[in-house]
Amino acid sequence: MEKMQEEMNQMFEKMSKHMPSTDFRDSRVDVSIENEDVVITAEMPGVNKDEIDLVVTENDVTIKAERKDIVEDKDKEGFYRHERSYKGYNIYRSFPFEVRPETAEADYEDGLLTVRIEKVEKEKEKEKKKVKVR
Repeated sequence: MEKMQEEMNQMFEKMSKHMPSTDFRDSRVDVSIENEDVVITAEMPGVNKDEIDLVVTENDVTIKAERKDIVEDKDKEGFYRHERSYKGYNIYRSFPFEVRPETAEADYEDGLLTVRIEKVEKEKEKEKKKVKVR
């Protein structure tokens, strides 16, 4: 019985190496306001900048990055094990104010994505005067 269980475990382990994964990694994201700009800084190590898909609307930002893994099987002498794996990042942040998507700029360096977007200034409330009725 134990031998059969061991063989099944080995079979599933071999099969799972070749199955697509939907594992997305969490990313640490900071959102701040600097000089009327919204600045989003996201940790995204392990991806190339051409793998990053960035979409900005008036109220939110979506950042996706899918990493392409190359699966290797090494059945020769020696030990090979691939334990750390993820498919990428999926980040969504909404804003309690509007931004100007056309002003968005992004830089990616050393695993850190920085996005800067101009914040829409609220129109100043027009002056009001209470008039006393005579």
